[in-house]
Amino acid sequence: MITAVQSIEQRIHGLVQDRTRIERDLHDSVLQSLYAIGINLEIARSTEHPHPRNPQRSQDHLVEQLHHVIQEVRGMITSLDSGMIEDFDLSEELVCLQETYQQSGRLRVDLDLQPTAVKALSTKERSELLNITREALSNCARHAEATQVTVAIRSNGTTMCVRITDDGKGFTPTENSGQGYGLRNMRIRARKLGGTLQVRSLLGRGTAISVDFALPLIPTNA
Repeated sequence: MITAVQSIEQRIHGLVQDRTRIERDLHDSVLQSLYAIGINLEIARSTEHPHPRNPQRSQDHLVEQLHHVIQEVRGMITSLDSGMIEDFDLSEELVCLQETYQQSGRLRVDLDLQPTAVKALSTKERSELLNITREALSNCARHAEATQVTVAIRSNGTTMCVRITDDGKGFTPTENSGQGYGLRNMRIRARKLGGTLQVRSLLGRGTAISVDFALPLIPTNA
């Protein structure tokens, strides 16, 4: 029988886990989306581009991005109430990210998405991979000074492989190079998928982030 003390401990543990998850989701989802919007606002008001080719289209895209963030926040609130993650189309979300960063003119994003691999992902897996990609793209734009990044999602039927590679300035990995909040969140998300996250980088040669995890075996009828 669970004692009153054990019951309280379980409730506190659950609250701490919820708080940690909310912090991680706010950082990887909402803040990264707002950062991308901020980049485009800076470009829009830049004196180097006082007369953009299509100002109305740029403004409309920014409004769409803000509405998208609002929907994400609503989805987070719904998931807190129901304990379930709302389903979504990963390919569409990645295309939205691609357009957001490319609109700034600073970062070209290439998507290499294997349809069968994306289709094999569960809602939870899609959610974790989307947030990992958001953080990686944000790092490319903010820190790596990259001009091009490729996001690849592929599967051999038993293992899911996600690769995010950029042509940025790179860095020399050290014991403390992976201790940033963003990288820590990516590692946690990779572990939640039952996989691992690896970061390879060389000065002047860019950075490659890899996430690999096993897919559940689907029994076949004899």
